[in-house]
Amino acid sequence: MAGLFLFTIACSSTNTTTIPPDESIPDLEENTVSDPETQTVPSDTVSPEDKRREELTTLYKEELNDQYQADANGLINFYILAQQRFFSGNYQNALILINRAAAIKENADVLALKGSIYLGLGQTDNFLANWRQALEMDPEVPIPSIPYVVQQLQLNGLLDENLQKAF
Repeated sequence: MAGLFLFTIACSSTNTTTIPPDESIPDLEENTVSDPETQTVPSDTVSPEDKRREELTTLYKEELNDQYQADANGLINFYILAQQRFFSGNYQNALILINRAAAIKENADVLALKGSIYLGLGQTDNFLANWRQALEMDPEVPIPSIPYVVQQLQLNGLLDENLQKAF
């Protein structure tokens, strides 16, 4: 039965294969590859469903890439705007913007700036909590060159005299 199947496949393909009568036909089950990604299918036998699946996969990857890029751009924009507002002393507006950045992705830089904004607002507990979390995420997070922020981080045991994580 396997020989008839192989003969049918060989006759229906565009390239004809001749098998000499003295050679045995290998058992198809022995040569079957179980991993579908390693199997090759001739391009003229790809079903419309497979073509559509490939098109949708490509489209999905493009949309996902576009979404990641939009998120990254939003995170950077909100962070920079929050940083500008912080340095200009507009802490309330800076907090709104950094919270929008954190909604996209909360990372060490975002948490550090958020902590510094809370210090500007006089909320020492939130300042310490955010900076502690930032330093736990990334001990190499950039320390702002603002003497009061550095002093508070050192006084509260978050940074040592070398501006390294102290806990």
